[in-house]
Amino acid sequence: MTATDLRAQQSPYARPEAPVAKKRRAYRLDKSAAYVGGIALGCAVVPMLRWAAIGFGTAALLMGITSLGSPKRKGAKRETAWIAIALAILAAFGMVASQTVFSAVGAEKPAPVVNAAPPAEVQALTTEQVLGSQAKVEIGKVYSELEGSGVKQTSLALTITNIGGKTLSFDMEIQALDAKGKVITSDTLFVPTLSDGKSATVRVFNLLGSDMASALSTATFKVVKASSY
Repeated sequence: MTATDLRAQQSPYARPEAPVAKKRRAYRLDKSAAYVGGIALGCAVVPMLRWAAIGFGTAALLMGITSLGSPKRKGAKRETAWIAIALAILAAFGMVASQTVFSAVGAEKPAPVVNAAPPAEVQALTTEQVLGSQAKVEIGKVYSELEGSGVKQTSLALTITNIGGKTLSFDMEIQALDAKGKVITSDTLFVPTLSDGKSATVRVFNLLGSDMASALSTATFKVVKASSY
C-alpha cells in the first residue's frame, strides 16, 4: 500500500466509492404485446368482460403489428410479435363464441300467454270462433212422437254445415231455456268428419214424458259450447 493510499484511507474527508449502477432491463414491445394478448384471451371467455377483451385485444394487435414492423428494435423478435397478434385474433373469436354459448344457455323460453279472462269467457270466445268461421248451426223443429209403449218422446233437430274450408269434426253442447232463461235441460252432439260445404242433421235431447214434451215445445235453444277437430 502506498503512502498516498494510506493517507486517503486515514483522511476523514476521503470520498467513498460510488456503488455500481444496476443495469436496467430493456423494454420489449413484442413481449408486452404478447402479455396483453394473453389478458385479452382470458377476458374473452367471460361474457361480462367483453369490453375489457376488446380493449386488451386491440392493444395487443396494435403493439404486435408495431413490433413486427421493427423486429430488431430493442431486441424485439418477430416470433413473439406474431404470437401477440395470434392471441388478439383468438381473443376476438373467443369473445364471439362465449357470447353465443352464453346466449343459448341463458336464454329463457318465452312464457306461455295466459288468458286472464274467466274460464267461462275463454270458452265463449272459442265457441264464438267456431260458430263464426267453421260451423253454421240451424235450429229446426221440436218433434214429439209416441214410442211403441205409448210414451211421448221429444227431440230437437239441428243442421250443422261445415264452412271452415276443410274437413272437420264438431263437438257441441245445446241448452234448452224456458221463458225466464232458466236451463230446462242440456245435451251434447258430435258430428264426425264433415267435409267442407257439407251438412248433417242430428237430433238432440230425445226425452221421454209429456211434461218434458210440453216444456220443450215452448223453449228456446242455444249452443253454449262448440269445438272443432
